Amino acid sequence: MREVRKILLSEYYVTILLIICLAALFESGVLPSGEWFGEEYNTLLMMVQVIMQLATLALMPLALYLFRIRKIQAANDGEGEDCMRKRFLTWSVVRMSMLCVPMLLNTLFYYMFGSLSGFFYLA
Repeated sequence: MREVRKILLSEYYVTILLIICLAALFESGVLPSGEWFGEEYNTLLMMVQVIMQLATLALMPLALYLFRIRKIQAANDGEGEDCMRKRFLTWSVVRMSMLCVPMLLNTLFYYMFGSLSGFFYLA
């Protein structure tokens, strides 16, 4: 189980590091902030905001509830310990990704749409 913990912590720390790097690159001016800001991007902004709000609000509780779903519980209960560990690791990585990917995307969209606070609150 320590191996699983190390893998999940490394996935979490890599996500946090990517977010910090994105923020540093946008804040320092290396990457241009607000590339999708303006009248021509209003429709895109609205669609992305709705999709990210729904995805964030749906994935967070689902990720926390994931191991209570019967099919996933049944998949994690197996015959061999190695097989169980692999399945548990797979579902744990899926769970961590469900928490980390929206955070990373919301941070990216925050800077791409010109620092709109809607994405910042979700991240």
